[in-house]
Amino acid sequence: MASGKSPDPNGVLTEFYVKFWDLIGADFTEMIREAIVQGSILSGLNHGVIIQLPKEVDLELISHWRLITLLNTSYEIMAKVLQMRLQKLLQDVIHRPDSVRWSFLFRVMDKMGHSLAFTSMVRMLLIGASACISLNGLHIADFSICRVVRQGCPLAPYLFLLVVEALVTASHQAMDQGII
Repeated sequence: MASGKSPDPNGVLTEFYVKFWDLIGADFTEMIREAIVQGSILSGLNHGVIIQLPKEVDLELISHWRLITLLNTSYEIMAKVLQMRLQKLLQDVIHRPDSVRWSFLFRVMDKMGHSLAFTSMVRMLLIGASACISLNGLHIADFSICRVVRQGCPLAPYLFLLVVEALVTASHQAMDQGII
């Protein structure tokens, strides 16, 4: 994971994990193993804080701002591990997903033969995720993330590719059957 990035919502930098991995690595790995066995991750681990960064000089328009979700560093590490595993399989051009029904995504992963453990880890990162918007340093009411894969999540582009692959397969089948 890249160093020199903003801290997570709890103020933890990636450099902390790098510097103290010898001390915390075994516990971190055990946390992931327990999550797989229990089918859920620690409460709040998949909570993000949305901040606004200016894209333009004229800040009067909302389109001149970019929303970024600050994610928990532990979440980002788990997502990065899953992303690297998917990256080995998916080397095509990556685009950011706007909206994906998770039930569809999980069915696609099942049909593509991803292991139950892998799919369960992805499910744990997505289901129950929440965020809040940071405005002038104040965190405004939490809300649930129900459909989107968040920008800033290293796993997002690869999950989107899984959905694209399913759509390509469906379109090929429709062409073979003369539907389109």
